[in-house]
Formats: sequence, structure tokens, C-alpha cells
Amino acid sequence: MEKNTVSKERIHCNIRRRLKMRSSEIF
Repeated sequence: MEKNTVSKERIHCNIRRRLKMRSSEIF
């Protein structure tokens, strides 16, 4: 369970980073 939550959090961080990079590219 703990490992699953950690992996989910890591994926969320990656998605946020991608969104930030995309937003910076658009602007």
C-alpha cells in the first residue's frame, strides 16, 4: 500500500512538471 501511494505521488509530480513545462512553452 505504501509503495503504491509513493508511486502515485511520483506520477502526480511528473504530470505537474509536464504541465508546467507545457504552460511555459505556450506562454
